[in-house]
Amino acid sequence: MSQRHILAVLIVCMLGCVLDSWLRYFQVQTLRVDDLHLPWLIGNWPRAALGLLMGVSAWYFLLLHRCAKSLSAMALGAVALHSISALSLPLTSNDVFSNLGYGHMSALGLNPYIFAPAALGNGDKFVAFIASRWRDSPIVYGPIVTAVCSAVGRVQNLWGALLVWKVAMLAISLTATVVAYRICRAHFALEDAPKRFALFALAPVATWELSAQAHNDAILVLMMVCFIWAALKGYEWLAIAFIAIAIYAKFVAAAVLCLYVAMIFRRDRRRAIAMVGVVAAMGVALMLPYWEGPATLRGPLLTLGGDSSRTSRSLADLAAWGVLPFGVEAQNIVYKVLWLGGFACLAYLGVRAILVVRSVHDVTRHGLIILGAYCLVATPWFQPWYVTWLLPLALVERDSRLRHVVAIYAALTPVQYIMPLDPATTVLIDVIVIHKYLRFCSAKPFGYDNAALSA
Repeated sequence: MSQRHILAVLIVCMLGCVLDSWLRYFQVQTLRVDDLHLPWLIGNWPRAALGLLMGVSAWYFLLLHRCAKSLSAMALGAVALHSISALSLPLTSNDVFSNLGYGHMSALGLNPYIFAPAALGNGDKFVAFIASRWRDSPIVYGPIVTAVCSAVGRVQNLWGALLVWKVAMLAISLTATVVAYRICRAHFALEDAPKRFALFALAPVATWELSAQAHNDAILVLMMVCFIWAALKGYEWLAIAFIAIAIYAKFVAAAVLCLYVAMIFRRDRRRAIAMVGVVAAMGVALMLPYWEGPATLRGPLLTLGGDSSRTSRSLADLAAWGVLPFGVEAQNIVYKVLWLGGFACLAYLGVRAILVVRSVHDVTRHGLIILGAYCLVATPWFQPWYVTWLLPLALVERDSRLRHVVAIYAALTPVQYIMPLDPATTVLIDVIVIHKYLRFCSAKPFGYDNAALSA
């Protein structure tokens, strides 16, 4: 099948997903996704239909990842696919309304780092659409995301605010595709660049979670791909600025910053220390408008804690289920031990990476491995859209086998919407991806594709 036909199938599937979201809205007459307590069939058929369409998309995306030949065709396909995706209504997540709620609070003069959306009152039109588990939580994101929320929060009409937010996330996603396109054209061979670009811009997890469901992770993805562009060009201070913005959108990007600074430290210690100082100063400046003492960090610190009652949706769940016959307390202990073990694994990977990074490609490879391990075994709050964090780093990974592992992860993750069995489905996907990764690690020789780079 030609790449044109594959792109057409992906577009048709996404149109089906968009139609699915609107049909669900007309059936249940609300934009709410969580806490509806609908009859089983009415509540689950839209996600089942979405999962089927995502399954078809996953298959054809993996074909495209292997056979893409025209970078310009991939770019046009990405623009079309993301633009169509943005027409979707909330279907698999209500997170967009959390963002709008925090922005609405800010517009009313309430500090979203101190107050939770519940402070607006149950009768507030924005609070009504926020999932109950987040109504009592202050914002957990960095000040960059908070600033975007506050800007959109000036729109007082719910539908208007939703439209503005979705347009903003679409614009950010399209900008990221443009930067990725420039990276592929400048740094990779003609036969290799389209496959890399397809992995970044056409993965089902990216088109659905970033443009369709409008998750604020689009901001992080854009800043990370801009960081990679600047780092490959040798614009070190610009790269630091981009990765700092990424961190102050979502703090998970700190792993990449540490590796990049370690690389620079080997060559110029003073410059590396100065860069750390600049990043710290940016953080102080960005948080200053919201700062009201240590309580300001209560929301962001929530993302570090393990809590079996909320479920990590990672391999920690698998072991926690095994001790269910011994009671909740035993489950909590096992969960905490594995949560600490996951972060110990990340610490090991981080220290090992810091000791060996010598180039930008070392930074991106080890950053990819660390963030991948975080999603698979360490995160206490895994959600499907977290897989998009890996895509900028995979874009420039030199080994096609590791890129293929990421492609499988990005393809399979949204397919799990077909059945309401999460976290069982997420754990199954984790097992598949880890198996693929271990096969990659055991293959010899372990290295780079000879023809990966054009220069």
